[in-house]
Amino acid sequence: MAKRIDKVAKAAHIKRNTEGTSNEISFSVLDAAKNSLDGEGGSSPFGTISLFTLPGKKKHISTPSKDEGLALTQREVSPSSARSQNRFERRQRRLEQKRVSGAARGSHSAREPRSFDAEVASRKRARKRGRLIVSFALTVALLAVAGGLTWWGFGTYQDQQTYKGVLSSAISELSGTDELLAEIDAVVVDLANSDVTSLSVGDTLDVQKKVQDGKSTCIDELDAAEEAVGQVAISSSSDASSTPDSKVVDTITARRQMLTSGAAIIDDTVSVLQARQEATKGWQLVLAADGLAREAADIASSATSADMQASTEKSQQAIESFSKAKTALQNAEQLFPQLDLSAYMSYIDKRLEAQGYAIESNDALINRDTQAATEHNDDYNNAEKQAGELAEKLPDDPDELVLAAFESKTASSQEMYENARSQAQSADAFIRDYLGTFNK
Repeated sequence: MAKRIDKVAKAAHIKRNTEGTSNEISFSVLDAAKNSLDGEGGSSPFGTISLFTLPGKKKHISTPSKDEGLALTQREVSPSSARSQNRFERRQRRLEQKRVSGAARGSHSAREPRSFDAEVASRKRARKRGRLIVSFALTVALLAVAGGLTWWGFGTYQDQQTYKGVLSSAISELSGTDELLAEIDAVVVDLANSDVTSLSVGDTLDVQKKVQDGKSTCIDELDAAEEAVGQVAISSSSDASSTPDSKVVDTITARRQMLTSGAAIIDDTVSVLQARQEATKGWQLVLAADGLAREAADIASSATSADMQASTEKSQQAIESFSKAKTALQNAEQLFPQLDLSAYMSYIDKRLEAQGYAIESNDALINRDTQAATEHNDDYNNAEKQAGELAEKLPDDPDELVLAAFESKTASSQEMYENARSQAQSADAFIRDYLGTFNK
């Protein structure tokens, strides 16, 4: 019997664990069919027929209708079957809602096909709108840039006007130094083109007095110009040395150096010219004394008492002239300490010594002391010989020593002046070009 039941189960494709699946409906259909054949459709108190009970005789089994197959009471449906049915129905409703919502969206998104002309017109309108948007954006951007540039340009213009005003104020102060520096420059340029002996002491003294009187004022003007240009900051560009304000500073610095070095050169020039005057005077006195000494020697050769007296007078005049010459040379050295005239003074000393011996020899001859006269005469000759040797080493003119001393003393000052002068010329030319360009 068990084997028969298993065969029936296999033939009906019945599975034991079918709760909640589609086979559960098949079981209901089979149960309904069995009940209709046996005539026991609703007599069972449980509302079911055992699957393992078969009818007594075979009848033709027809396929039950839908109503028949599903005509089960509430009691005839198991809780698991009800839950499965509910889940199935909910799933079906969700699928139906998705189809409805999809159809609705499809109906809204679907568009009627347009003609070629309508499509072209639509695209033209789209492009036009795009161009208008781009044009508007560009216009706004250009207006913003133009406004920024205008503001920047106005600010730049004001800065330039302020900058120019400061430079003009500084240059105005600088112009006050031009006259005095021109006086100094004329002397220095003359010294560069010729030697100091070509200058006049009187003219140089006038320039020196102007420098002494105007130097303080000139310094004040340079200070004012420096203060004025200090109101603007020196440019921090890569080439800050080429900005107008830096050039004003350069010319202020250069003019200070020109004033300092130039004033020193003027002072040295005056001193050396005055010393030259004394040296020249001393040399002229030496030459005069030499002439008197020669006359004294010529007169003494007669060997008469009157001649000896006349020779002595000439020797005394020579001594006086040599002494004055030495004093003049000493004055020259005091006026310009760098000037060394010691060689001339050594020569003068030896000539003075010789003239002393000449007078003593004349006195001895007048007193008839021949031996003494001879000794003094030998000393005279010896002194004159030594003086001659010293004279051979002397320059032909003291100006040689004067020029050498002046060049040695002023070489550094002249070099600094020339460098400052060149710097001032370059800076002034740049400033003139800048102001000329700015005013155009």
